Amino acid sequence: MPFVSIGKNKVAAEKCCVVFEPSSGRIRHVHRVITMVGADERSEQAITERALTLAKKYGAVDAKLDVIHVDPQVLMDRRPFKVDAKNRTLVALKSRAGSKTRRAAVREKAKSRANIAPQAKRRRKT
Repeated sequence: MPFVSIGKNKVAAEKCCVVFEPSSGRIRHVHRVITMVGADERSEQAITERALTLAKKYGAVDAKLDVIHVDPQVLMDRRPFKVDAKNRTLVALKSRAGSKTRRAAVREKAKSRANIAPQAKRRRKT
Protein backbone atom coordinates (compact mmCIF):
# COMPACT_ATOMS: atom_id res chain seq x y z
CA MET A 1 0.00 0.00 0.00
CA PRO A 2 1.53 3.34 -1.01
CA PHE A 3 1.96 6.20 1.40
CA VAL A 4 -0.90 8.69 0.98
CA SER A 5 -0.35 10.94 3.96
CA ILE A 6 1.67 11.29 7.10
CA GLY A 7 -0.43 13.09 9.65
CA LYS A 8 -1.94 16.11 7.91
CA ASN A 9 0.73 16.15 5.21
CA LYS A 10 0.03 14.60 1.82
CA VAL A 11 2.56 12.58 -0.13
CA ALA A 12 3.43 13.98 -3.55
CA ALA A 13 5.89 11.30 -4.68
CA GLU A 14 7.60 8.14 -3.49
CA LYS A 15 10.81 6.87 -5.09
CA CYS A 16 13.09 3.94 -4.38
CA CYS A 17 16.47 2.81 -5.58
CA VAL A 18 18.45 -0.35 -4.92
CA VAL A 19 22.24 -0.40 -4.54
CA PHE A 20 23.67 -3.77 -5.56
CA GLU A 21 26.80 -5.67 -6.52
CA PRO A 22 26.68 -6.28 -10.30
CA SER A 23 28.79 -9.46 -10.04
CA SER A 24 26.38 -11.29 -7.70
CA GLY A 25 23.16 -9.27 -7.75
CA ARG A 26 23.40 -8.99 -3.95
CA ILE A 27 21.48 -5.98 -2.64
CA ARG A 28 23.62 -3.84 -0.36
CA HIS A 29 21.21 -0.95 0.36
CA VAL A 30 17.62 0.07 -0.36
CA HIS A 31 16.99 3.81 -0.37
CA ARG A 32 13.47 5.26 -0.24
CA VAL A 33 12.58 8.91 -0.65
CA ILE A 34 9.14 10.28 0.16
CA THR A 35 8.34 13.81 -1.00
CA MET A 36 5.52 15.66 0.68
CA VAL A 37 3.22 18.11 -1.13
CA GLY A 38 4.95 21.49 -1.29
CA ALA A 39 8.49 20.10 -1.00
CA ASP A 40 10.98 20.02 -3.86
CA GLU A 41 11.15 16.60 -5.50
CA ARG A 42 14.66 15.13 -5.71
CA SER A 43 16.07 14.08 -9.06
CA GLU A 44 16.99 10.46 -9.73
CA GLN A 45 20.64 11.53 -9.90
CA ALA A 46 20.48 13.11 -6.42
CA ILE A 47 18.77 10.02 -5.02
CA THR A 48 21.39 7.76 -6.62
CA GLU A 49 24.28 9.78 -5.17
CA ARG A 50 22.75 9.73 -1.68
CA ALA A 51 22.05 5.98 -1.85
CA LEU A 52 25.66 5.23 -2.85
CA THR A 53 26.98 7.47 -0.06
CA LEU A 54 24.86 5.69 2.55
CA ALA A 55 25.70 2.22 1.21
CA LYS A 56 29.41 2.98 1.53
CA LYS A 57 28.92 4.55 4.95
CA TYR A 58 27.20 1.41 6.22
CA GLY A 59 29.72 -1.14 5.01
CA ALA A 60 29.73 -1.53 1.24
CA VAL A 61 33.09 0.24 0.92
CA ASP A 62 35.03 -2.49 -0.84
CA ALA A 63 32.36 -3.52 -3.32
CA LYS A 64 31.82 -2.39 -6.90
CA LEU A 65 28.28 -1.03 -6.79
CA ASP A 66 25.53 -0.15 -9.22
CA VAL A 67 22.07 1.35 -8.73
CA ILE A 68 18.65 0.72 -10.24
CA HIS A 69 15.47 2.69 -9.58
CA VAL A 70 12.43 0.53 -8.83
CA ASP A 71 8.75 0.87 -7.99
CA PRO A 72 8.66 1.26 -4.18
CA GLN A 73 5.58 -0.98 -3.94
CA VAL A 74 7.52 -4.00 -5.19
CA LEU A 75 9.57 -4.04 -1.99
CA MET A 76 6.68 -3.51 0.44
CA ASP A 77 6.01 -7.20 1.13
CA ARG A 78 9.58 -7.62 2.48
CA ARG A 79 10.42 -10.72 0.41
CA PRO A 80 14.11 -11.27 -0.24
CA PHE A 81 15.31 -10.07 -3.64
CA LYS A 82 18.44 -9.92 -5.73
CA VAL A 83 19.12 -7.93 -8.87
CA ASP A 84 19.45 -9.46 -12.31
CA ALA A 85 22.33 -7.19 -13.39
CA LYS A 86 22.02 -8.07 -17.08
CA ASN A 87 18.34 -7.08 -17.31
CA ARG A 88 18.56 -4.55 -14.45
CA THR A 89 15.47 -5.94 -12.73
CA LEU A 90 14.60 -7.31 -9.30
CA VAL A 91 14.25 -11.07 -8.91
CA ALA A 92 12.29 -12.46 -5.96
CA LEU A 93 14.11 -15.17 -4.02
CA LYS A 94 12.67 -17.96 -1.95
CA SER A 95 12.70 -17.11 1.71
CA ARG A 96 15.31 -18.93 3.81
CA ALA A 97 12.46 -20.48 5.77
CA GLY A 98 10.74 -21.98 2.71
CA SER A 99 7.71 -19.98 1.66
CA LYS A 100 7.51 -18.06 4.94
CA THR A 101 8.79 -14.56 5.41
CA ARG A 102 11.71 -14.10 7.76
CA ARG A 103 9.48 -12.37 10.28
CA ALA A 104 7.03 -15.32 10.31
CA ALA A 105 9.91 -17.78 10.68
CA VAL A 106 11.31 -15.85 13.65
CA ARG A 107 7.87 -15.74 15.30
CA GLU A 108 7.42 -19.47 14.81
CA LYS A 109 10.85 -20.20 16.26
CA ALA A 110 10.14 -18.00 19.29
CA LYS A 111 6.83 -19.80 19.89
CA SER A 112 8.51 -23.19 19.74
CA ARG A 113 11.14 -22.03 22.25
CA ALA A 114 8.41 -20.73 24.55
CA ASN A 115 6.67 -24.10 24.40
CA ILE A 116 9.88 -26.00 25.12
CA ALA A 117 10.92 -23.90 28.11
CA PRO A 118 7.86 -24.62 30.33
CA GLN A 119 8.05 -28.34 29.51
CA ALA A 120 11.71 -28.45 30.54
CA LYS A 121 10.87 -26.76 33.84
CA ARG A 122 8.07 -29.25 34.49
CA ARG A 123 10.37 -32.22 33.88
CA ARG A 124 12.89 -30.95 36.38
CA LYS A 125 10.29 -30.72 39.17
CA THR A 126 9.13 -34.33 38.84
